[in-house]
Amino acid sequence: MAQDIRPTQYVTTFGPGAIIETPTGPFLLRSTDAVIQQLHHNQVRPSKFEINDLRLQRGILNGGRVFRIPDENLEKGFSHPTKAFPYWNLCVKTHKENVNVIHRRSDGCPKCMGQNREDSKKPMFAIRFVSACPQGHLSDVNWSWVIHRDSPSPCTHSEFFLWHGTGSSLSSIEIQCPQCNIRKTLGDIYQLKQNCSGYYPERESDREQCSQKATVIQRGANQIRIPEVITSLTIPPARAIHNVLQREGFTPLFTSLSALGATESNFQLLLQEFVKKHHISEMTRDAILQYSFEEISEAYQELEDSVQKKTMIEYLIQEHRALEYAAESGYPPHPSESERRAGEPPRFQVNSVEIKPTLYTGSKKIPFRIMPIARLRTVLVQKAYRRVDFDDLSIPATEVAGIDSDNPGVLWYPGVDHFGEGIFIDIDTETLKKKFYPSSSRAVQWDTALNQRPPAVSITEDLVEWNALTIWWHTLAHRLINAVSIHSGYSSTSIRERVYFTSDEKRGSRGAILLYTTQAGGDGTMGGLTSLVPQFEEIFRLALETSDNCSNDPLCFDAELDLNLNLGSACYSCAMVSETSCEHRNGYIDRKLLLENMP
Repeated sequence: MAQDIRPTQYVTTFGPGAIIETPTGPFLLRSTDAVIQQLHHNQVRPSKFEINDLRLQRGILNGGRVFRIPDENLEKGFSHPTKAFPYWNLCVKTHKENVNVIHRRSDGCPKCMGQNREDSKKPMFAIRFVSACPQGHLSDVNWSWVIHRDSPSPCTHSEFFLWHGTGSSLSSIEIQCPQCNIRKTLGDIYQLKQNCSGYYPERESDREQCSQKATVIQRGANQIRIPEVITSLTIPPARAIHNVLQREGFTPLFTSLSALGATESNFQLLLQEFVKKHHISEMTRDAILQYSFEEISEAYQELEDSVQKKTMIEYLIQEHRALEYAAESGYPPHPSESERRAGEPPRFQVNSVEIKPTLYTGSKKIPFRIMPIARLRTVLVQKAYRRVDFDDLSIPATEVAGIDSDNPGVLWYPGVDHFGEGIFIDIDTETLKKKFYPSSSRAVQWDTALNQRPPAVSITEDLVEWNALTIWWHTLAHRLINAVSIHSGYSSTSIRERVYFTSDEKRGSRGAILLYTTQAGGDGTMGGLTSLVPQFEEIFRLALETSDNCSNDPLCFDAELDLNLNLGSACYSCAMVSETSCEHRNGYIDRKLLLENMP
């Protein structure tokens, strides 16, 4: 079956190996390789839909490339390749009182064969239970094994089984072998850990050995497939010289310079040669020659370092520093430094006159700096997915990259790019005259507990270094999201957050948050978020003045730290937000910590 899915849906919710429900039954999305083959069938290549983000490609994807999974709007006649899954059906045509039949779809219902063979093969009632393991394998439940596992006498019947009962609970339904009459309740079967099949149905490849135990799970359950989506913010270069060096021509020039010898005379010769061959324009040559050779070499090395492979924490630190730089003078500092092509929206734009360098809340304790970002671009890439135990980083995630047969040395990842706007918030340390860090009993509790834990034990911990400061910022972000949604007209589900933390010898430890909203299409959003900056004192007041109230108090406020859920005093009535807004799955928030350190 061919299935049409929006590109954003594909990246954020579904993807290879996901089960989607359709009017004709459940189907499984096939691999990225199959998507590329489908494009080839339409006589197009994935490069037609490529999304360029050098920092993401080289920093996180190890040289992989990103392409937008097309839909009918992008590529007429394209639809996502799928396959029917699971392979077993439940025939609900009762043959005796409260007795149905579990059978393979390909074989049809054996009880209906003599009546209407064609009707028995219709995939309308696929069994709702499947088997999945944390390694990413997925298959039908091995019904023969789960029923006969404790049988004293061997029985190898595996053709079909009888389903007894119509109750709502699993323990009220029994599965029976029609040959030896052994019965097991679905409640018993649901608790079993069985040997994994080693099968990735989206790849249609040979089964592999797997040491993990598989779990029986409902095919529509949330934990059957959790996508790992990377959100990359297209950040500005740190200095004007970086803008010039990122233009076409300089990468091959420096490659040639490295082979020839990195001297100023060789650089001058190569620069004139590249201008003569029209690889570099005369205007670009004049712009770069404003700097000394030492400045040029240093800046190019900084660019190379910025796109080297990084952990996600290092990646976000780089974003944090770029946003801090933009908050000092706006971006681009001069209109001529914008790199975008004619007709292309700017990827990052901050008007310096709109920045509020010092904003106090009601207590006048902490001066915040508020920077409206008129234009920003995000790239969302689905890198992998996890099944069942999706927070255990000791088990590698299942990669979703595909290979184009025309260029087999390059991996392609599904992604989308969106344009929008945002508000960057940090602390004006110049006015504060010191570094801010929460100082209270709750802050000490968090720092003590987190220091005793092994690093990166879950996916959410892998995004930022968690301590009392980042938890303080994260809680404040959630409170602000709800307050901003009231003023902006955006629903809180459409406003996303990003928490930053950077620590270095020169400037010490500092945190920040970015609240942003984006949408598909080149025009992005229309300024509903950034227009709130003049009213941000009122938004802070609204976010903070009710933070001591929760309909679940005193239970919520008096809650102890829960390091299994990574929560303090927080619930959906006071501090949690939609899962689409929070990158950290509503973990690492504590209203009590915020109240003890009110800004």
